[in-house]
Amino acid sequence: MNSYEQLYFIPILDDATKQVDRRDAYRDALSSIDAMGALPGYHAGHRLFLQFIAAARPSSFPGLLLECDGELVARIANYSIGEEILISDLLPGHYRLSLSIGRVIWIQGLEARDLLWFSAFPSAPMRLAATSGDEEPVPSIEDTVMDGAITVRVFPGLHSGTISIRIAP
Repeated sequence: MNSYEQLYFIPILDDATKQVDRRDAYRDALSSIDAMGALPGYHAGHRLFLQFIAAARPSSFPGLLLECDGELVARIANYSIGEEILISDLLPGHYRLSLSIGRVIWIQGLEARDLLWFSAFPSAPMRLAATSGDEEPVPSIEDTVMDGAITVRVFPGLHSGTISIRIAP
């Protein structure tokens, strides 16, 4: 068996990463890899691919994906239970938080009144970095989803907002 037959999947995956619609490209790449793995001479290479996939899996927790208006904003692959995950620089749009395995866990349209401090809290003074008191930041939205397992909070800022995601221990 030559090196190409052993590692035939690498050029296929490389090509998929260069496509505009990566979701479909990855799906097509996996189909191609499986189809080639069934051909004579590629069985051992397919076993290597499956070992690679198993070893590359970072944890037993699925990743998190945040999309705005259908475009990927953030992919969180490694996180700890109880850790606060912050995603900043959010602008108005239709947001969707899902697990990398496909389950949608939160959908919310966010407007300026949710993401910009002076729209969310027009009568409240904005806290400055120099005034480092013990006050907790004030979310404009706080949702608990998946039977309390995940808390999603939206914090308005001066020019954009931040989403906080916390997975309960």
